[in-house]
Amino acid sequence: MVKAIFEPDGRRVEARAKESLLKIAQQVGITIRSECGGKGTCGKCRLQVSPKQSVTPPTSVEKEHLTVKEMKMGYRLACQALVTGDLDVQLMVPRESRITKRRLQIEGITNPVTLRPVVHAVQVSVPPVDPTHPVADDERLIEGLRKRIGGKRGSWVIPMWVTRRIPEIIRESLGQVTVTLWDKRTVIDVNAGDTREDLFGVALDIGTSKLVASLHSLVTGNLLAVAGLENPQIRHGEDIMSRLSFAAKDPTNRAVLQNLILDSINLLLARLAQEATISLDHIYELVVVGNTVMTSLFLGLDTKYLGYGPFTAPARGYLNVSSDILNLSLPPQANVHVLPCIAGYVGADAVADILATGLHRRKRMSLLIDIGTNSEVVLGNREELTACSCAAGPAFEGAQIEHGMKAVSGAIERVSIHPDSMEVEVETVDNKPPIGICGSGVVDAVAQLAEVGLLTPHGRFTDYPTSRLLQDERGKRFILFERRDGERESTITLSEHDVSQLLLAKAAIQTGYRLVLDHHHLSPADLDRVFIAGAFGNYLNPASARVIGLIPRVPSNRVTFVGNAALAGARLALLSRTHRSQAIRLAKTTHFLDLARHPDFNQTYTSSLFLPKETEE
Repeated sequence: MVKAIFEPDGRRVEARAKESLLKIAQQVGITIRSECGGKGTCGKCRLQVSPKQSVTPPTSVEKEHLTVKEMKMGYRLACQALVTGDLDVQLMVPRESRITKRRLQIEGITNPVTLRPVVHAVQVSVPPVDPTHPVADDERLIEGLRKRIGGKRGSWVIPMWVTRRIPEIIRESLGQVTVTLWDKRTVIDVNAGDTREDLFGVALDIGTSKLVASLHSLVTGNLLAVAGLENPQIRHGEDIMSRLSFAAKDPTNRAVLQNLILDSINLLLARLAQEATISLDHIYELVVVGNTVMTSLFLGLDTKYLGYGPFTAPARGYLNVSSDILNLSLPPQANVHVLPCIAGYVGADAVADILATGLHRRKRMSLLIDIGTNSEVVLGNREELTACSCAAGPAFEGAQIEHGMKAVSGAIERVSIHPDSMEVEVETVDNKPPIGICGSGVVDAVAQLAEVGLLTPHGRFTDYPTSRLLQDERGKRFILFERRDGERESTITLSEHDVSQLLLAKAAIQTGYRLVLDHHHLSPADLDRVFIAGAFGNYLNPASARVIGLIPRVPSNRVTFVGNAALAGARLALLSRTHRSQAIRLAKTTHFLDLARHPDFNQTYTSSLFLPKETEE
């Protein structure tokens, strides 16, 4: 055993020979970026190692991601470098390699809703015990409920958890109780006195990279608190395919991924309750949306058949589960409602997007694009809807981009290039010194480079004479930002490889909207509205997105950014059983366009890999 010292934290831990630096870091809670789940493909888990002999020699994978100069300076990939066990190892974790708190998109489109929740509460007078003819406590409760709201004696179901509470509650309150009902017939709680105002619910969006939740009163519909967290499953891969692969490797891995999500949800619930100064015991419903993989892992369902064709979902329809089955920190009989999915990779989040944007109520044809690691495209109106899934990958989150990162403080999010001098102006998240570039910045940079004539339609740099273009062993790259601070150099570049990664991601989405338009014999000019959803989409420069073909070429006044529409849709389903019924209907009636089996997929995808000409749609 040797010591591994993580700086600048000063953490000292025991390390065994042949253990990877990434595994050691994860075991002790040192958060290091690993978008590929430790496979060596993302190159983000960079550390500075000293002495060099304390770890194994650089692998061929590392030589692809690190320059000779960087390796001489002691830089290694944490997933590739193994402890030799001969020497203590000192590790400097640079800021750009750390998983730090990023800007989370919590707000979304808001629509008025007629309050009609599935959960409601009534005040009930329980008849006293007749000594000459004693009636069981639960029967007297039901009799009081029947007198209060009508119905037959057998109309209500009382779960065991509630039955156990009834004797003490009705005596403590002298028979004056509040009964909480789910779907009018299931008694999910009984409380002494009048607690009808203490009725709350939570809408939750489980994203591939983040979790966002909002707390609402089920009496007034008011928003009381919002909270968000990084999805902790990211340590097992940035994208859903990496997590599916991890879940399939070992029977216990699926439980690992589920518990990571459940622990984070419990943390979110605690934060919401604390912010709103309410009790967790009064949150009676949780409405959940997410892509099919995320909701399946949340529920602990078998996901192995989602990992390969024909990509079968373990469950398509909506699900209602009591919170005790999932070990959530809510009342045991609180209901967890998971919205239905449309197909294997068009999940409940897409259904929620449709609800929130009202796409299904619009007279004219509109397009919805939810941009993310797993993107969805929906086209339609009140007559018909068609949806498809686009595996864009994590490039929009900064993965597979050499200096890419999420939208954390210091990430470049806006780029402007002067057409004559080629001077570059950048804006960063929180106006901090640049440490990398996030997805919106990459889109801006590529669009700007194309417009000033530095990029060909194939994504290759031209021979335009500028000192900002460099050539090294890994090809051409353009300097977006550089600074020398003492002995430390800080240079952020965009390479031809980075450009190709962005074009691959945008081609997936462009192929999606082109094929759904073709399916309906429409062109972008026929669209009344283009809705852009998702955290990434909300910070996107629409002009840059049009230049590279990420969104159709439509006038700016037809483009609407709707933020976290998935969460907004979950809110509607929480507050209104009407919207919940609509979600079920939408999942059944929306046509799924399987791009992988589409006869024009290959041709359309190939032609989408290029930067479009100004005249192209």
